[in-house]
Amino acid sequence: MKALLPALAIFLVLGLTSPAAAKGQTSTPSASSEARQKVVENRKNSLTSFMQRKIKVLNAHVNRLEKISDRVQSKIDTLKEKGADTTKAQAQLDTTKSKIIQARADVLKLENEFPQIISSNEPKVAFQILKTRMQAVKRELVDIRTNLSSSLGLVKGLSESTEGEKDKDGE
Repeated sequence: MKALLPALAIFLVLGLTSPAAAKGQTSTPSASSEARQKVVENRKNSLTSFMQRKIKVLNAHVNRLEKISDRVQSKIDTLKEKGADTTKAQAQLDTTKSKIIQARADVLKLENEFPQIISSNEPKVAFQILKTRMQAVKRELVDIRTNLSSSLGLVKGLSESTEGEKDKDGE
């Protein structure tokens, strides 16, 4: 993703000159403006398809994290039935679930705001806003993954301690 964002920025910046001006040719004002408009439309279409792919990837990532949190919740419920103290793990998981909900809302917001951003008269500024928002969502997802990992570590610790108690009772 990091490699594509600078490439798209260059792509948008280069769109500020017409193809005729880039070749050093002179043309009539109407022909150059038509060519420029066509180039701008092509860039908008390319950026739109790029964003659709990125939104799809971000949604898939959120769905994957949600499935993992559901599995961790299932494990916590099982341990709670066995009598383990799962308050820490449950609190951590609740925080993670609220962050997942927020991330899903942020991805949806990014998807809904994209048409406004792309229709801006200043493509450099618009792209910078888009890039910043995508990076924020990505950081959120990394944070969620870290929280899920620590929740899972707490659950594994609880699981091992309950199994250890079983072994002592059984002997």
